[in-house]
Amino acid sequence: MAKKTKEKKTSWKMMAWGLAVLATVFIISYYLFNSWGTIEYKNLVFSKEAYGDIIVYHHIYYFKDEGQVYKANIYLRNDPRTNKVPLEGDIAFYKDRPVYISINSSGLSQCEDISFAPQTLSSFLGSNLLTTKAGAPDIAFANVSNVPYVTCDTHPNNIVILMQEGRNTSIVKNNNCHVISISSCEMLPAVEKFIIETLANAKERKKSVGE
Repeated sequence: MAKKTKEKKTSWKMMAWGLAVLATVFIISYYLFNSWGTIEYKNLVFSKEAYGDIIVYHHIYYFKDEGQVYKANIYLRNDPRTNKVPLEGDIAFYKDRPVYISINSSGLSQCEDISFAPQTLSSFLGSNLLTTKAGAPDIAFANVSNVPYVTCDTHPNNIVILMQEGRNTSIVKNNNCHVISISSCEMLPAVEKFIIETLANAKERKKSVGE
C-alpha cells in the first residue's frame, strides 16, 4: 500500500513537472512570437508578416476627412527601424493641390525598382486622398513623353517630389520641393523612408493640436 502511494506521488510530481515545462514553453513561445510579429517605430506599430520568402511590415491607420473615416494600409519591404536614409525637413501636403512626382530616370533606368518604387509612393498618396501627377525634370524627355516639365522651380505653389540619382541616398525638403536623391539604386528604401516620416510627422501634428 505504501509502495502504491509513493508511486502515485511520483506520478503526480512528474505530471506537475511536465505541465510546468509546457507552461514555460508556451510563455517563451508567446513572447518570441509577439516580438517577431510586431515592431514599433516613432509610435507607429507595424506587423511583421511573411508571404512565402517575402517579409513585409504592415501598418494600418485611420484618418478623417470631411466627417468620413478612412482606413489605409501600407506595406514596407524594409524594417523602418533600420532604414537609415537621412531626411531634412518636415513633410506636409496640401489637400487641395496635386502632388507632382517628377523622375529623372538618368542613372536610375537600370534599377530594379524604377517602376515599383514610384508606384508605391503614388499609391500611398492616393490612399490619403491626394491627387498625384507624373512629371519629368528634363524638358526634352517631358515633351517626348507627353508629361509636364516639373522641377523644384516650375511649380512653387505645389508639392513636388523630385527623384534623381545622387552621390548619397537622402531626402531633403526645400520649401514645397522634396528632393529624393538615390545612390546605388536605393529607390525603395528612400521612398519607404519618405512614407514613414510623412506618417510620423502627421501623427505628431495631430497629437500637438489635441485631436
